[in-house]
Amino acid sequence: MHKITFKYSLSQAYEILIEKGIMNSLHNLISDYIDINDEFYVVIDSHVLDLYSDYIASGFPGKELSSKFIVIPSGEQHKSLRMYEWIIGQLLNRGMRRRSVLIVVGGGVIMDLGGFVGATIMRGVPIVNIPTTLIAQVDASLGGKVAVNCPEGKNLIGVFYNPKLVVVDPLFLPTLQTAHIRDGLAEIIKTGVIGSRDLFNLVESHIGSILERELDILETIIKMTAQVKMDMLKDDPYEINLERRLNFGHTIGHPLENLNG
Repeated sequence: MHKITFKYSLSQAYEILIEKGIMNSLHNLISDYIDINDEFYVVIDSHVLDLYSDYIASGFPGKELSSKFIVIPSGEQHKSLRMYEWIIGQLLNRGMRRRSVLIVVGGGVIMDLGGFVGATIMRGVPIVNIPTTLIAQVDASLGGKVAVNCPEGKNLIGVFYNPKLVVVDPLFLPTLQTAHIRDGLAEIIKTGVIGSRDLFNLVESHIGSILERELDILETIIKMTAQVKMDMLKDDPYEINLERRLNFGHTIGHPLENLNG
């Protein structure tokens, strides 16, 4: 298992754990970091649940999970205040308390939406991120930026709120569409351009294997990308001075997305 420790204040840090098959021991891993017991709820993408319900259940042996799942439809249009309010209602009606753990499972939309829920419900509960797309594994699950969209633009309603743990399992990636692999690859290339020649060169020399979803190379570039990002953020975790550097490509990309729907 590869472990990256991200210390974002003098007294606070979280671990990023990366390994193929790590989901099989999920409950035990979380218990190493948080007093989870049975007080946990799972905000999960509906598509991920359809594909991986048995695999996710394997990480919670002997647990009844059906009442734990808050299932969210796939798609950027659901990263909204309306969906945020619905999730809050579901959690409170099912008995969530301030000591409950919120496990967020899915791609970038779910990382942002579920993270914003966890940051604000009862002024914040412990969050565990389980990213299932390449872009979520190298970007959306890391750094603690959580938000929802509004008609005026993307991610304009949000906060910085770091998870207690990030669990990255490359075994989620083989079912991704090629377009979604390319989404993540664009973020990896950006990270290489702004922070690591070695990462950029590795992607350039293994592009075919990456697009073919070969897990060994994917796991390697996920580890490298996460490490580069955390090294960049460690002295500026709230991106006060790093924002222009990290937003390389985003500054034009977000307005284009907004204009084109």
